[in-house]
Amino acid sequence: MDNFKPAAIFKDNMVLQQNKNINFWGNSDPYVYVSLKIKNNIYKTKASSDGKWRITVPPVSAGGPYDILFSDGEKNIICKNVMIGEVWFAGGQSNMEFELKNSKEYTDTVNEIKKNKPDIRFYLTPRQSFFSPDFDWAEQNTKWTEADEDEIGQWSAVAFYAAKRLTKKLPGITIGIIGCYFGGSSASVWVDNNTLKNDSVLSEYIDDYQKQTADKTLEEHAKAYQEYQASNSQWWGKYNEIMQIHPEMTWDDIQNVLGEYQWCPPLGPYSPYRPCALFETMFTRVCPYTVKGIWFYQGESDTYKSHIYYRLVYLSYQQMA
Repeated sequence: MDNFKPAAIFKDNMVLQQNKNINFWGNSDPYVYVSLKIKNNIYKTKASSDGKWRITVPPVSAGGPYDILFSDGEKNIICKNVMIGEVWFAGGQSNMEFELKNSKEYTDTVNEIKKNKPDIRFYLTPRQSFFSPDFDWAEQNTKWTEADEDEIGQWSAVAFYAAKRLTKKLPGITIGIIGCYFGGSSASVWVDNNTLKNDSVLSEYIDDYQKQTADKTLEEHAKAYQEYQASNSQWWGKYNEIMQIHPEMTWDDIQNVLGEYQWCPPLGPYSPYRPCALFETMFTRVCPYTVKGIWFYQGESDTYKSHIYYRLVYLSYQQMA
């Protein structure tokens, strides 16, 4: 029964949503009985023919820390230091992706944390645009982190400061953040294929994509993406070399030396910017995790279709809700 495992987001230090039904899910061998133990209560289910299972736990009040035991009868997996609190989904593009270490208040925030650590925890969904051989490895190496000075630099600045405000309104309640964002992404990448395809207005996102990519075979798309990755890696290598010697140089200075940074990969089946891409490779990997609400900071990448943006965001929100 080596196939038994909860979804990757269920880890030590996680935060579960208080006062709502809590969803747990994962994989196992087909038709195996799976159990979950939390606060001395045991909940069971039977995996389906494809090995997928899901358990919904009735509402639990805030508290912790707790241990949660997952079992298939032969293999036990324990998540430790679990808190029940308020969980928020933080999605969008680069504005939400902007890391705390790059904010003007970062140094002051670190100094403040040293004196008074806020009760906030963070999970970052791996930013993957297709199911590569190392996809599972990336997921399994994720973790929930606490607001320590050596961790928060990688967190979303917007989500952190929003959560920090919540800790003042909800004293004694742990705040959990699920970061699920990708710089430069259109809202169309966060919607499932059937929703876009069957919508008479929004289907133009898929139509446009198919027209722009129809002239290449899958092998040609793969080659173009590999060449982009190699060029991108080389550019960042030179960037790091220059910054070690001239840390005072600005982004514009660097681009004057190395040439303009090509942040957008070629459009195709490996691009994170193709319609529905991140719905499959990121969003569905952390949902249906139970949350209190959604922070979605996005829009710039859809200005060229502003006339249908409201409809797109509405459907995106329905997917997330």
